[in-house]
Amino acid sequence: METNGKEKTKNDDLKKLTSNINDQKSHHSYAYLLSQNQRYDSRKHNKYEDKMEQNRYSDKQNNERVNMVKNRASEIRNIHPRWLSNRQHKVRRYRRMSSIDSPSTHTNQINTSLFAPKRVVPKAKKQLSPHDFASTLRSSYRSSSPTHSFASLDSSPQHNRHRNSISTIRSNLLKKHLIHDKPTSSKRKINNRRTTMMNKNQEKLHKEALSSILNMGTMESLCRPQKHRLTKKKLIPPPTLSFAHKPEVPKLRFRGNGFECGNLEHAVPLSSDEYDLYLRPDTKNSNQRLWFYFAVAGATRGQKVLFHIVNFSKTKSLYAYGMSPLYRTERQHSKWRRMPQTDCYYYRSPRHQNQWVLSFYVNFTVVNETYYFAYCYPYSYKDLQLLLDNRLMSNVRRQVLTRSLHNRNIELLHFGSIHDPKPIIMLTARVHPGETPSSYVMHGFISFLCSSEATKLLEMCTILIVPMLNPDGVALGNYRCNSLGIDLNRAWRTPTKERSVPIYAVKNFILSLPKKLDMYFDIHAHSASPSAFMYVNPDERNQRDHFVLPKLLARKNASFSLGSTHVNHDTSKLGTARRVLGDLCQAAKFAYTFECSFFGFESGGKCIPFTQTQYMDLGRDLGRSLLEYYSDQSFIEKHRRASEYNLADE
Repeated sequence: METNGKEKTKNDDLKKLTSNINDQKSHHSYAYLLSQNQRYDSRKHNKYEDKMEQNRYSDKQNNERVNMVKNRASEIRNIHPRWLSNRQHKVRRYRRMSSIDSPSTHTNQINTSLFAPKRVVPKAKKQLSPHDFASTLRSSYRSSSPTHSFASLDSSPQHNRHRNSISTIRSNLLKKHLIHDKPTSSKRKINNRRTTMMNKNQEKLHKEALSSILNMGTMESLCRPQKHRLTKKKLIPPPTLSFAHKPEVPKLRFRGNGFECGNLEHAVPLSSDEYDLYLRPDTKNSNQRLWFYFAVAGATRGQKVLFHIVNFSKTKSLYAYGMSPLYRTERQHSKWRRMPQTDCYYYRSPRHQNQWVLSFYVNFTVVNETYYFAYCYPYSYKDLQLLLDNRLMSNVRRQVLTRSLHNRNIELLHFGSIHDPKPIIMLTARVHPGETPSSYVMHGFISFLCSSEATKLLEMCTILIVPMLNPDGVALGNYRCNSLGIDLNRAWRTPTKERSVPIYAVKNFILSLPKKLDMYFDIHAHSASPSAFMYVNPDERNQRDHFVLPKLLARKNASFSLGSTHVNHDTSKLGTARRVLGDLCQAAKFAYTFECSFFGFESGGKCIPFTQTQYMDLGRDLGRSLLEYYSDQSFIEKHRRASEYNLADE
């Protein structure tokens, strides 16, 4: 029995061995059939199993990525909710695509495009007190210029180049993780612009820190250098000051009328040290709001006030390039001074429906003093009468062409006789009452004609001058219109005696002259361009002759730009004096629109602000250029054949 049992086990082992050999043979035969590309019944089933395995692996991988996105989104929920919504949208999109039965290579391609590694936002450190935050700001500022102390930057002019802006301080704080920088959004929406954003608590600390620094020193230490440059500065709002620790001070008293050229409608106090100012629009024309000139009284010694001018009608302004308002005091300083550029901010304000707002700080240092603020140097109708009543003008013939609607004189000055056989030159200014630089240029030109230097010029030609075409608008403090809300510089084609009295009288006088004007200059000021330049009428035959006088003026005065002088045939300016007298009526051989900037002129890559004296020097140099033009006719013939003028259109 034992031998039979042993033989039975041996037989069983033998059967197992033969079955294994047969299985191996079948496996080799299956591999052989696959290598020969022959059909096999189980091949389709095996491929389906492989595919299911790949999908199970990809689902696991996709779930890990989805969880990763959820975790990252929860980390930045308080920093940028808009970016969070975009990421959630991408998660939902990925879930839809991952549910499709697709090859693993396709899912991997989707994952790399949707969930590329993003910059990790650093977590904020623990909250700091305002005093600690202010000390951090000061230390970050010192780190940018370690050789100079915080106070020396305020007092030493040679250290202006070491002053850093608020953006530099913010960048230092970013490195120390005191404030957050929001992540980059979609390229289609904001083109990868990176901006900084703080939460509410940190923003409050930032404002309190800035106010504590500003109370301890001058505000110039946190801002840009005062040198004006043509590159556009950063258009950011000013740091808000907090004066909660100070006792309540009396409110300021504003006055925007009662004196010539004054313009301020009303002031809205936001606090005792912050005001919204609203300009009065031109009379019967609500679309013109740019000129301002107002007085402030009632300030205490050392009081710092933040003013916001909130209703400008023009968006393109020289304030974006460093221009700042002017100020003077009634008793101590009789001359106008320009405010530091570092105290002025020009930006879009969300609090005022995203309109452009000019904000500037004022530090009142004198008690019981009246401060005046203006857009540019004021020049009133009374100032003109003082000039004309000067004894140097005794030999000049004054003619009242007409009277304005408010019974003011429109005067014409005669330097020579119109019946003499000499060329006649005519100049007009102040057709736009807010363009006060034109009156200063005219003032300088008249003073040149009254000097002995202009004797030879008056022997060769007759000069006629209308120094102020719109005295009513000047007295009312308008920017562009007369007392009826009409832009007189668009009324030259069809002026009427009832609505545009000065233009009607001057045009009829020019057309009644015994001969054609040789030159005509209409002097203006420009609110969006630097330097002084001229607009020239198009002339197909003798275009180069129009650029002879501008080239002479550019040689004599650095503030005049020959490169900015160009031919202007804008159809919207068909009603101007230059187009009507030079083109339509053919009443002047050469007609120019003389433009000078409200701000300054280019010199060595910088923009130097104009002063009252420099405006008047521009007028004197215009007279000297005319003297050279008429005394040297060979110069004219020489440049008439030249081809070196820039005749590019506007």
